[in-house]
Amino acid sequence: MSPAYAVRRRSNMRSDFCWAASSPQSGLIANRFGAAAGGLFLAFPAILPASVTLVEKHEIEKKHSAGLHGAIRGREAAALEAAGAAIGSIGLFGFAIFVGRFAGRYRPSTVLLSATLIWFATAGLIWRLRKNRMLKRLKARL
Repeated sequence: MSPAYAVRRRSNMRSDFCWAASSPQSGLIANRFGAAAGGLFLAFPAILPASVTLVEKHEIEKKHSAGLHGAIRGREAAALEAAGAAIGSIGLFGFAIFVGRFAGRYRPSTVLLSATLIWFATAGLIWRLRKNRMLKRLKARL
């Protein structure tokens, strides 16, 4: 079995597992909040694992073309991608709360611009806090 096939097979298994795990929850969300909300949660397992898998595969191939193994770097890059997606999702939650609360009261352009700034500020703050925590850990090791 070639290394590329092994990566592809493992990626498909991860994606299938994520889909199978999230489908029942998507149905429950759709029953409670409507089809649009359930559809968003149903789309998630198709998007995140696919992008993380592509990042991992790209890094492995890049290192392999340079004559290196690259599996560790691929996993690290995929983990960083997943962390960024999680942080962005938290910021998006702030965006959704702001829009839901102020959409009918103010001009749409003002609400969307403000919500976008909240999204950016929330995600940026969480990223900065995470980065500072990682730097402190690194300094403690040295």
